[in-house]
Amino acid sequence: MTIDFPILDENDYTRIRKQLHSLARIIGRFREVLVKATVKNGNLWLNVYENGFRIPLMEQYGELEINVNLQKLRVEVVNPNIIYTVDIDGDSTSSIEVELVKILGELQIGIDESKISLGFEHDFDLDRESTGQFLTQMVNYNDLLKAFQKTIHEGTKTQICLWPHHFDNAFIWYSGNQINGIDGQIEIGVSNGDESSALPYIYMTPWPIPAGIGEIRLTDGASLHTEGWTGVILPYKTVEGERNYEAQKELISVFLNTTFEQLNKEL
Repeated sequence: MTIDFPILDENDYTRIRKQLHSLARIIGRFREVLVKATVKNGNLWLNVYENGFRIPLMEQYGELEINVNLQKLRVEVVNPNIIYTVDIDGDSTSSIEVELVKILGELQIGIDESKISLGFEHDFDLDRESTGQFLTQMVNYNDLLKAFQKTIHEGTKTQICLWPHHFDNAFIWYSGNQINGIDGQIEIGVSNGDESSALPYIYMTPWPIPAGIGEIRLTDGASLHTEGWTGVILPYKTVEGERNYEAQKELISVFLNTTFEQLNKEL
């Protein structure tokens, strides 16, 4: 069942987003400690699921999962038939870190606690309505991103990853062409919001930056971003301005397909 992208209040959304970003960084650090990094840390990512976001199955620990369940406002350690839970609301970053280390210890997974701390401390103050709105937009975007990714049959593409540091959900498509010795590529994803935009936005960033990027056709509501990085974005205000999910889905699908087609021609 799909739910309309919600109308978001910037201040309230930013408050919730910053706290959930902290949770992503916490469980991202646990994955960093538990899993040996590959080249360029390409395996140290999270993914979105219907109830929130999580560390995917870690088979070397008996299919261990660590989930941030935003429906129930808790962190879950699943291994695989036992669920240990840590309530988020009213807890603090450091106490969640300690409780997770304790649970993993009970599962005979030892962790050096000194490697876990992220060096910041705050309490979590979440409410179900605002957190539910965050979850809806994140899951909606993820579903549409997955659907679009499946339509790409040329070149090669990575899987969709939720990155703990920037808190964006994205994949990279490689054209297979070399441009001045660089692999032509496009990063396609959704930022949950950042310093430049309080609300989420979809982006496509080509590399190398095509000389003709300023001439590509932009879809309704899309714009060319050039401050700090260069790409095409579709801001959240444009999406929430549509009347229902079907219209929102159509707007996003047109943006993804048209923008990818335009940038692909440049690479």
